[in-house]
Amino acid sequence: YDLDTLITIMGENEDTVQNLNTVWNGDQMSFTVSHDDMEYNNALYTVTIPAEVVYNADGVMNTDEVSWTFTTIKAMPLPVAGTPEPNAVDVPLDAEVSITFDQEITENDLGVITIESEAMGNVANIVATIADDNKTINIAHDDFFAVNEDSITVTIPASTVMNSDGVYNPELYWAFQPVYTYDITFLVKEGNTPVEDATVTLFNKEATTDASGVAVIEAVYKGGPYEYSVAKSGYKTVTGTLNVSGIATVAIDLESAYTVTFNVTDGADPIEGATVHFEGEAVDTDADGAAEFIEVEPGVKPYIVMKDGYNDKTGTLEIVDANITKNIVLDLSTGINDLAKQGITIYPNPSNGVFYINNETNEEMQLMIMDVAGRFVVNKTLYNSINTINISDQSSGIYIIQLTRGEDTYNSKIILK
Repeated sequence: YDLDTLITIMGENEDTVQNLNTVWNGDQMSFTVSHDDMEYNNALYTVTIPAEVVYNADGVMNTDEVSWTFTTIKAMPLPVAGTPEPNAVDVPLDAEVSITFDQEITENDLGVITIESEAMGNVANIVATIADDNKTINIAHDDFFAVNEDSITVTIPASTVMNSDGVYNPELYWAFQPVYTYDITFLVKEGNTPVEDATVTLFNKEATTDASGVAVIEAVYKGGPYEYSVAKSGYKTVTGTLNVSGIATVAIDLESAYTVTFNVTDGADPIEGATVHFEGEAVDTDADGAAEFIEVEPGVKPYIVMKDGYNDKTGTLEIVDANITKNIVLDLSTGINDLAKQGITIYPNPSNGVFYINNETNEEMQLMIMDVAGRFVVNKTLYNSINTINISDQSSGIYIIQLTRGEDTYNSKIILK
């Protein structure tokens, strides 16, 4: 019989293999069927030899249909996703690199994978590993080069990996553009005077200003906002954020600022745990009796030093052009108000904002009231023996009172509830 037309090879996708050609082998007990290629990879195919198509020397035909199945070999592994995406732009210099295939893979030689810069050559320290999904290659690397208009190409050579049927991948490659970088210039002055040796920090990079007050931070990645700071001893640190989209110059105006240290003792030994109110802050003294305030701007600044069991100490400091150390001696509390000894009483204290200052001598006094940040709240002359003061429009907190009568100055405080 014509076995070429009777035998069939049928795929699970209902595709019939064409052009079968049957040739009997020399033993006359077997035959070989040649055919066109199967259409699908990794598909189930069934070979069917119908009943009564062959017979033996006695003319006895096969009475049963014969069939068997096989599965075609898997197709070569092909990518379904790459990171960064092909032709991506503004890719961070430390970006993750990976490629995911359409089937599970095993390693043949991951060491042949390269990442190459068009401008600078191969990126160093390439280490490729297959992820837990057995489909993804993760490629660790040193940072890409900070070269503008560069192109980075990842190459996966042919036969780097294979599938479970031993079929290798074809050569694969894709390219992308790393992030642009720009030089950012900082021009640092105090007024119109350049500030030399100021430290500028931006994007984890640091530079120092020259005699012209100029510092250049090189190769800053496009993007942001990035935090920056400009610092120098004797000046208030300036901080801010910057979005980088091109070459830029940032003008910084520094203001003088100094460190003020309070050393608090009882006249002999340091007092630990005394609270110093200054510059809007409250700092407790350490075991050495010291409380430090940094970046204090020039000006007249009030302070209060308080400690249970001691009389409060109030006063003002004039910060001009240098760091200051202020020695404070606290007296043990005796229950006697020093102002009362001078014929001056302030009541009620604490107050809801309205309080009175009595002056038994009836001499003219100059009154200044400041908050702990150094802002003047009241500055007026008192002429009467009983004076009504109203600061109810102020926020609650501690306010420093300074009274000047003749050559003498007296300090106290009022607590606004």
